[in-house]
Amino acid sequence: MEKYSINRKSYFFLLITLCTFASIRNYSVGTDTSNYVSFFISGIDYKYYIYDPNVELGYQFLVYNILKFTHNYALYLLTVSIIVVSLMLYSIRKYSKNYILSIYIYITFGFYTFLFNTLRQAIALAILFYGVKYFLEKKLIKYLIIVFIASLFHVSAWIMIPFYFLVHSKIKLEVKAISTFISSGILSGMVIQYMSASNQRYEQYTQESEHSGGYLFLLFYMVIAVFLYVFGKNLRLKNKDYNLLEQLYICGLVCVLPIAFLGTDPSGPQRVLYNFSVYLIFLIPMLLREQFNKLVYISIFYTLAFIYFMMITYSLYGIYPYVINDVFRIF
Repeated sequence: MEKYSINRKSYFFLLITLCTFASIRNYSVGTDTSNYVSFFISGIDYKYYIYDPNVELGYQFLVYNILKFTHNYALYLLTVSIIVVSLMLYSIRKYSKNYILSIYIYITFGFYTFLFNTLRQAIALAILFYGVKYFLEKKLIKYLIIVFIASLFHVSAWIMIPFYFLVHSKIKLEVKAISTFISSGILSGMVIQYMSASNQRYEQYTQESEHSGGYLFLLFYMVIAVFLYVFGKNLRLKNKDYNLLEQLYICGLVCVLPIAFLGTDPSGPQRVLYNFSVYLIFLIPMLLREQFNKLVYISIFYTLAFIYFMMITYSLYGIYPYVINDVFRIF
């Protein structure tokens, strides 16, 4: 309505709405939320807060400073959601070729509800997403700074550095994808073993799990990758941004595939995929605008995206049923 009435891309209305849903929820909403809010529920004095060497320093610094002012976990969730959503909306508003469609993808593909579960990685992801400008413009120093800041909230941000050099190298996409798949197949197991040895939080990711899988989730993104590759040929040649982001997405996806076949808990290493799949927020609107700029195709996409959103909301992240924090309960 704001777009068509005063020709302005809505920002603050979206920010307030999305942050509200994320912050007034009960700590039972989101599989990991209870762990994140434990310090606030326990009422620990910030003076007795002990930094955990196994948790990223930037995140702990944020928690420590929030504890100075409040033990209300709703305010903690509000602070995190403002950081994440504001960075995401700013980047989408500035760089998307179709703002409304990109916002729709941000929500229906689960990038917004990712915030409801993995708060540390959601912050890191938002920071990396904000730094997309430096990635596209090949400003290495500024991009390294962005990655470093993101790594202070989640260690998975470091994976973006080798992909920066890979994507910007003058090698065919097909060669990059194949070499990435082979390299990941050889190295992923060893990297996870090393991480688990240096940080006890990652020990479960080295063990076979009866809940291993996530294959349908990966299949969904593989289908999208094939769709982008097949129909984006012309756009790949004439649009540099599309070319770079498509390479980043496809190479990131094939890097995660060997991890899925390790038989470990998919909720861990496979979350790295979000570092790459989030750029579908830009890629899909570019491709639909170029190749499928007809109402019928756009309508089909909106419908399928909504169905996907309903499926992941009911089955992933522990979001359903959505329960409101007792502080905000009226009835």
